[in-house]
Formats: sequence, structure tokens, C-alpha cells
Amino acid sequence: MLHARGAYGDRSVKKLRFIQPHLLIRRPTSLIDYGCGQSTLADNLNVPSLTRVDRYDPAIPRYATLPTHVYDVLVNVDVLEHVPEAQLEPLLKQMRSLCRDALIVIDTVPATQILPNGENAHCTIRPADWWKAKLQPIFGDLQRIHVARSGRAAFITWRYSFADRLRLALLQARAHGAYWARRIVGLR
Repeated sequence: MLHARGAYGDRSVKKLRFIQPHLLIRRPTSLIDYGCGQSTLADNLNVPSLTRVDRYDPAIPRYATLPTHVYDVLVNVDVLEHVPEAQLEPLLKQMRSLCRDALIVIDTVPATQILPNGENAHCTIRPADWWKAKLQPIFGDLQRIHVARSGRAAFITWRYSFADRLRLALLQARAHGAYWARRIVGLR
């Protein structure tokens, strides 16, 4: 598999500056990086509340054993667009069974990677509203979050109080600058 070799599965760390502030506010004690690839995201997390961080990716032998623990948060970054539509529901149900809350990031545009069979590496290319409708029956109420470019849909399954939104804005300001932080958390 391409995913198990080379640099495949190592790009989720680029979203760390968007993901980590949400985890700092949520304060999970346990987290699973579901579809972790080479595990660069989990390896670079700096969330003091975390006492357990596990990884799962069936394409990477050292992470191929599905844990049975229920985690405070499941993080799933740039995975679901690689799953054929007909296989999504059982996978989403499996993800849901592993967590209390989830942070999910999905690419909504074609990949630059073409598979050896000539197909695009992103086999389920759908807009954010479609993904929200697909995820909501399984994960419940979803909140859209910002994660850089417009070709992504990103959601969390928890809600923020006004005070938490302000804290998030401060954390985002450190990572992105004050103007973008206000836009990201909707404080314009």
C-alpha cells in the first residue's frame, strides 16, 4: 500500500495549528488519532490534559490493531475522502464507538495523487454540507470549524460556551494572528 511507505500519511501535522487549540479548550484526557498514517499529528500534539494518546491506521502495521478503549476525543484528519461511499457508514459507526467526542477534517476536492490504477486518491469528493448530513446521524450535533483552505470540511461534536470561544480566539490569535482568529471563531 502506498500509505504505509514513504511520506504518505504524514500531512495531518500541517493542520496542528488549527486542531490543537480546540483540544486545549476541550481538555481531553484520552485521544485516538484514527487513520493516523505515519503518526506525525499525534507525535506533535502538545495538550497537557492528555494522559493517553493512541493511534490507529489499518495500513500501517504498527498501528493496525483497533483499540477497544473509549476515548474522550477521536481525531480523524484527511481520511474519509479516501473511503468509497458505500463503505462510509460502517466506518463512521466504528469511529463513533471509540469516542465521546470527535474532531473530523475531510478534504472536499480532488487529490493531486493519482493511484496506480489511474483513479484519484480521493474517491468520495463531496461538499461540506453533504459530509455534515452524512456525519450528523452518527455523531449528533456538529459544529463547523476552520482549518485553512476552503477545500476542507471540518467539524467538532461539542459546543463552546462564550467564554470558551473567547479562549479559542486567544489561542488562534497566537497561531494565526488576531484578524484570522476572530474570523475563525465567528467573532468578526
